[in-house]
Amino acid sequence: MPTSTYDLFISYSSFDQPWAQRAYDELRQGFPSINVFWDRAEIPAGGSWRTLLTDAVVNTKHLLILWSDAAHESIEVTPEIATFEAEVRRAPRLGLSERREFYIPLQGAPGGGLQNIQGFPALAPFYDPNVANRGVSSLDTEPARSEWKRAIRMMGDAISNSDAAQPVIAAIVTTNQTRAPLLDQIRGLAQSPTGPTLDEFLAGYGLTWSGVSSRYGANALEWHPFGGTDTIVDLLEDLRIQANSRLDPNYWFRWEYVDLSDPNSVGRIKELNQRPSLVVVDPISLFEPLTANVFRALADYLREEHSVMASLSPVGQTGVDWFSRAIRAQSVPLLEEYFEPRIPPLSAFAKCAFNVQRILEIERLIRGRIGSLQMAQKESEARHTTGIGKK
Repeated sequence: MPTSTYDLFISYSSFDQPWAQRAYDELRQGFPSINVFWDRAEIPAGGSWRTLLTDAVVNTKHLLILWSDAAHESIEVTPEIATFEAEVRRAPRLGLSERREFYIPLQGAPGGGLQNIQGFPALAPFYDPNVANRGVSSLDTEPARSEWKRAIRMMGDAISNSDAAQPVIAAIVTTNQTRAPLLDQIRGLAQSPTGPTLDEFLAGYGLTWSGVSSRYGANALEWHPFGGTDTIVDLLEDLRIQANSRLDPNYWFRWEYVDLSDPNSVGRIKELNQRPSLVVVDPISLFEPLTANVFRALADYLREEHSVMASLSPVGQTGVDWFSRAIRAQSVPLLEEYFEPRIPPLSAFAKCAFNVQRILEIERLIRGRIGSLQMAQKESEARHTTGIGKK
């Protein structure tokens, strides 16, 4: 029984592996929300590779074909194309996506119906079957570089836009490898008169800066929040898949990632108030001045009641998920609306806090409750005074 649906399957001859790897790496980097199947990354050692390949082709939304003489002679590529095309005839859509093929003709005349697909023929002159990397190194220089980037961008955009799921901005606020060394210089200095130093903050979790500095990558999307192998993108994609599996397809969503620490993305802060969005913050990075300033720029966003922000703990808390599952099971159906709010909501629901580990969390809730009651009272008094709402 297949367990995964992929956005893209890369079909290629093992002879052309350098090109397949380049496509996989750059699609993952440029479009991190796209779930790409590449056999070198997805098939575990000892796995039944033929069964896994067939299942992946059947359950992919799109197919990328790297065609060459080696692909023509391969016992896998042509059957993969035939299997995908048969599945498209049977089910033209998978999930909320209209399925399609992408084609990069590296060498030779294509067979079947490939000649009718608009591909990227300008890349063929850079393919060289006589060198070990099959000419893929030429993509690092012009004019091949621009043509390759165009192909990756067009495929990534087409795959993203073919999915009719509602886009939700996932804006990440964290430092990166370039700025992280600044934290090493100031980790012993308090950034506010009443606040702790970074060293003191981390010590409260049993952590040190040397132990967490490796969590940061070239950009915010390569951040490893809990220090494991999962990036923030991995974690959010797992959440998306889990959430969509329990939602009516009319309410499925997909992430649109934004690195707010990138100067080119700061202008997108206004979009956060206008579209469905989530802001994810790394508390460690707030000790770094540039990232802290990015966070402060979210002042208007945080004043909106519909805004959503999550600050991830520097350590994963053992038992928290188990606690939530247990209290939900024991209270059915009372807390269902809390754990899985309906879309659209049927009614309002209490502001709750479960598994409280800091008593001040209760103060936050009671302040919100008092404020809501006072606002409701003032609105009621205003209606009584003006007569609005009277029969």
